[in-house]
Amino acid sequence: MDYEDIFNEPISYKTKGLGRFLYYGITRVFGGAFNYTQSTVYYILVMISGLILGFFWGVMFGVLVFFFNWFLHPLYKLIFLFLQLVAMLVRPGIRIFTDPVFESIALCYRNIKGTMDVNLHKWPADDSKADYTELSAVS
Repeated sequence: MDYEDIFNEPISYKTKGLGRFLYYGITRVFGGAFNYTQSTVYYILVMISGLILGFFWGVMFGVLVFFFNWFLHPLYKLIFLFLQLVAMLVRPGIRIFTDPVFESIALCYRNIKGTMDVNLHKWPADDSKADYTELSAVS
């Protein structure tokens, strides 16, 4: 952040009267003090809290990686193997009971035949004179 972004004087103070002569000098002095103080406070806080927070976040991420590698990943593998076993046992039962039903339904509907023709080249331009009997036929 810059001093002029936070404390911006109106343009009339910068260009008229005494502001033409004093604005740039005062802004340079106050801006320098602001920037120096901001940088100093930032680095003091980094020195005080940087070591503590660095240690804290290092421990947190270390525990997190340990937890994922030694607990969650093996648990995921175990669940996946269990679901594969369940699928191998359930799939034949589903096939035994549902295949005959669907085959019977297919045999019931196998003799139904139908065709549909749509001839778009004979579409009438005017709806009042339309003869819709020629447009499509279902047999």
